[in-house]
Order: sequence, then structure tokens, then C-alpha cells
Amino acid sequence: MQMCQTHWDKLKARITEEGLMKFVSNSGEQAIEKTLQQSMGDDSNATYDPLMAANMAIWGNLLSQFGIGVMAADAPPCLLCFMDEAAKNGCGDPDCTRKHDSGMDWIEYAVRDQVEEAKKRGLLSSAVN
Repeated sequence: MQMCQTHWDKLKARITEEGLMKFVSNSGEQAIEKTLQQSMGDDSNATYDPLMAANMAIWGNLLSQFGIGVMAADAPPCLLCFMDEAAKNGCGDPDCTRKHDSGMDWIEYAVRDQVEEAKKRGLLSSAVN
């Protein structure tokens, strides 16, 4: 299971727009190495990767909201695309009044959190632009 290329590109674009791309790993191998180091307790600025952190936050939230079933063989290929459909079409119940967040909403939430994390780490200015 993975994010579709369209949503991945949108996530990367938002990370870039927020000035966080300079902290993103230069390769998949480097991203894996940083993730492994973090899993062993090294949560330093040297191991911080806002793109991977945002991606993991999105997947963590999807698992939290939808459960392990999101990894089933018949699950939608990209759950952010699934979220986009739910945002457009509702939950299928004609009486449903629940607002459904779109995939882009989830990307925005994850990037917003990474901007705050980068500020806490002293990597971005806390000043309002």
C-alpha cells in the first residue's frame, strides 16, 4: 500500500512551499537510514526528515481512523484518493451530514505539523511571514 504519485507530488510540493525541502533526505536509502536511526532513539535534527515524518503521520492517522483493514487486498490503492471521493460524494448515506476531509486536507494537516516541528527544532523561524 502506498500513496499514489499525484498525492505524493502534492505532499512534496507543499513541503517545498513551506521551505522544508532542504531537510528532506537526498535518496530513499538516506531516508531509510534516518528512519532507522530515529527508531533507535536518535531524534536529532540530523535524522529529521519532514517529508518522511509527514508521510508517516498521514499513514498513522489513516490506520488510527480506519484500522488495519486499510491494508487489506481489496483496500483502495491510495487512501488519500479514497478520502477525496468521500469528500466529494459523502459517506453514501443520504442523511449523512458529516464533513469528510479530502486527501489534500490530510496533506495540509501533516505539512502544518511539520512546519511546527521544524520551528520547535530551530530549523525554521517562528516569525510570521
